[in-house]
Amino acid sequence: MRTRCLAFVAIASLALTTAATAQPAPDTAKFQPTILNLRACIRANAPPAHIAGIRSYDEAFRYFLSRCYVPFSTSLASLGASDAATGSFRLIVREEWAAFREHVSGF
Repeated sequence: MRTRCLAFVAIASLALTTAATAQPAPDTAKFQPTILNLRACIRANAPPAHIAGIRSYDEAFRYFLSRCYVPFSTSLASLGASDAATGSFRLIVREEWAAFREHVSGF
């Protein structure tokens, strides 16, 4: 439930950023595949990050930036929402890294 709520926040931030730049409000459904692909990239790279000794959000952000950001930002740019790429990326990395760390600490 928390993930769905935070995903909505990410999509809403895309819409607000686009509105703030005087562009028409985007259809948030068109961002779903891009966000799902980013989440999949982060989830696939989270175990290797953990094994490499990455623990903090800042370390994780830099790690995922080098592995997942280019496809994400390119996809957003193709959808006309490149202004929202960095903020949305940070939010989604924070969510996914926290979920991964919570999962790992539960074992």
